[in-house]
Amino acid sequence: MAIHIVRLVVTGQGKPLAAVEFLPGANLILGPSDTGKSYVVGCIKFALGSDTTPKQIPYASGYDRLALQFLTAEDVPYTVFRSMSGGETLFYEGHHDSPPLAKAALKTRDVNEFLITLLGLQNNKVLLSQEKKGKVTAGDLRHYSIFTEGDTLSEHSYLGANVTNHTRRRSALYLMMTGVDDTAIALGADKTERLTTKGHIIALEESIKSYQAELTDQFIVEEVKSAIERIDGQLKENENILRENRSELNEIRSQLSEVGINLVRADTLKVAAIETLDRFDLLDNKYGNDLERLHLIRSAASVFDEFAPQPCALCNTPIIQQNRAIEGTLPSTAQMSEAADGEYRKIEALRIGLGAAIADVRQELSSIEELYTALFSKQTDLARRQALILSPFQDRLSFNITGLTQRRDEYLTQIRAYEKIEELTAKRNSIEPRTKKLKIEIKRNATSELSILIERVKKLLESWGLDESRQVGFDESACDLRLLEAPRLSYGKGKRAIFLAAYSIALMERALSDRKPHLGFVVIDSPLLTYRDPKCLSADDAISETVADRFFDWMANWNGPGQLVVLENTEPKAESLTEIPHIIFVGPNIDGRRGFYP
Repeated sequence: MAIHIVRLVVTGQGKPLAAVEFLPGANLILGPSDTGKSYVVGCIKFALGSDTTPKQIPYASGYDRLALQFLTAEDVPYTVFRSMSGGETLFYEGHHDSPPLAKAALKTRDVNEFLITLLGLQNNKVLLSQEKKGKVTAGDLRHYSIFTEGDTLSEHSYLGANVTNHTRRRSALYLMMTGVDDTAIALGADKTERLTTKGHIIALEESIKSYQAELTDQFIVEEVKSAIERIDGQLKENENILRENRSELNEIRSQLSEVGINLVRADTLKVAAIETLDRFDLLDNKYGNDLERLHLIRSAASVFDEFAPQPCALCNTPIIQQNRAIEGTLPSTAQMSEAADGEYRKIEALRIGLGAAIADVRQELSSIEELYTALFSKQTDLARRQALILSPFQDRLSFNITGLTQRRDEYLTQIRAYEKIEELTAKRNSIEPRTKKLKIEIKRNATSELSILIERVKKLLESWGLDESRQVGFDESACDLRLLEAPRLSYGKGKRAIFLAAYSIALMERALSDRKPHLGFVVIDSPLLTYRDPKCLSADDAISETVADRFFDWMANWNGPGQLVVLENTEPKAESLTEIPHIIFVGPNIDGRRGFYP
């Protein structure tokens, strides 16, 4: 799918409308410098998504919005509106000089998205660099369709002045020639992925070190595997032997387990009984001490009244005064004797009860010790019976099952660590290439398409009367033409420009004929630089007027495919001009349309 331009309109409040119209096929805009020809190119480029606003000229003052009307290959009309100062873009179905009030704009606000979707290229990818691919953009298509005067006369290759865009421009060019994009090209890792991979490798190496720490210095994988096999053999031998005497051994083991549990339980009870006796003995001693103290109190009370009162040994105060001071609160000796006697009988009764409890615990402890001895004897007897059953197999049977199992587990741990090291090392080695910046050689199969394209360029140059048509080639590195074995850029301005025109027109024709991606038109400013042109600084820069005349004759008879818009200072002969749809900007001092702006 492609488009062709119908009308360019620029408006401003209180300003007369400025517009130019374009027909299918060839279109010619003529006029001297400073009449707005280059401005028209800038407006078309800006309307179709360029970030560069049209170069301001004095006549453009007060104009603030442009509209570009175009048709799709299916003749569906659209209009794109953009402010001359940038900002939001509006799309409408139909052709309009101003945004229609009664009609809603399309949802999209992005020229790139709109054009790429319209042309069916939204899923196509181009190579941006050795490490990255991206979507095709309207800028990729504009580059090969719209040429300002600077582009036409440039000393840079067909890929443009910006070297950083050369990779994507080359990809877009081959997409236009072949219809094949770069989706299938396998790329190396980009910078972010390389850094991420390096971090991954560092983590893997740390894990490898941690697993290596689990291996002994003498670790040899074959020897460890052999040791595991020997242990497994010994354990299997044990299993076979035990299977032959399973019934009796299981019975013994069951009894041993039960005896073991009872021994533990008896031992627990024994310890508890001993601890209880110890606590009871302490309490009995306390009761004995309390009884002895109370007996002394009773004895003292019985003789206390026989002694005469004495004054205080420190202050010589009579005892009677001390009694008054405490208001007679001291007990009498009779009361003290009675209280001590009551407490004595109480503790004595408690001690008798404690003695009975101690006797019971001692009896229980004796029973537990008897049970423990019986259980131990039974355990010894069961162990002797088990040993007797296994004695014929002493040489073949390993009794250190726990040790064997433990060694086997240790060996298995080392084997697992070794296998993990192997796995992590393999993973590290597999991703290590992604840490390096690889130069990928891209080979696109476009021999047939290039041959057809170059043959068409030769025909165009021949029809325009250029001797260089005798030998035209393609420089793959620059994606540019070679003529008579010399690069296009080695020629003067005039020939560089007309060679560029032939290249761009041939590319458009081939793309549209083969239904390959292309905007569908070529707009080219100043492709004909004759010695009369003010931009011609020397004879080497110019082409002959004969070439210019033949170019215009060719335009008069050209029917596409595609649309061609040429903007020129040089005016063709009258007989050619009448055959070419054209607009003439005459300048400010002659009757007629003075320029793009009224």
